[in-house]
This record gives sequence, structure tokens and C-alpha cells, in this order.
Amino acid sequence: MPDTFFITIIFVVLCTVIGAFLKGRAKDACLKDFSGNTVFLEETDGKLIWGKLNTENTALEFVYSEAYLDEKDDHIETSYVLYKNEYSRIKMFVRYVADMTDAAALERKNTLSKIMDPAWHSRFGRKVHNFF
Repeated sequence: MPDTFFITIIFVVLCTVIGAFLKGRAKDACLKDFSGNTVFLEETDGKLIWGKLNTENTALEFVYSEAYLDEKDDHIETSYVLYKNEYSRIKMFVRYVADMTDAAALERKNTLSKIMDPAWHSRFGRKVHNFF
């Protein structure tokens, strides 16, 4: 008969590894909503960055619609990457509704209606969740 102590230790280690993997792959829910859209980002020093946003768990990538010549460093850029440790430099994100596709605008409208006037079961579930 197998030793239950070692089975417990293996189970705890396995759950810890799986939990750490899932936490490492998790993306910020708010930033994930901006993913795939054209976004303008202003940093605290006034630098303006724009492009189609790709959200990763460790960085944000802004892909330009066309190559851009950076005259300061004299090279051509096709994207800009902002790493997680640089997020403190973010002043604001701007996503213009007029630039969104019809499907994205409809999804935004549905999300806003769920936030502004949630169904009774959503409110109840949120209250129970907040209580515990």
C-alpha cells in the first residue's frame, strides 16, 4: 500500500507548480480588453506611443500600422514594447470608439450595459463574493 504522506507531498508540489504556471500566464483583465485595438499611450514624461496593442503577461507591444523612422536613434521601428516593470511610467491609455470595428464596438456596448445595469443574479453573485 502506498504511503499517504508521500502522495500528499506530491499532490501539494504538483498543485503549487500548476498554480504558479497559471499565475505566470495570467494577463491583466483591463489591459486584455484593449488588446487588438488601436491604442494611444501617454507616458508620464509626455512621450506618446500608438499602435495596435498586443497584451502579454510580461509586456505590452504596440505594433505600428507602418514602419516608423525614429530620428532620435536613427533606426526604423515596426513596434514598441513596454515591459511590466515600466508600467509605472503609464499616464493614460486612449482607445477611440470611432476607430473600433463594428464587432468591437458592439462588444464594448454590451460590456458597458452589463456594468451599468447588471442582471439581478450578477448583483447577487457579486454581493455574495464580496461578503466572503
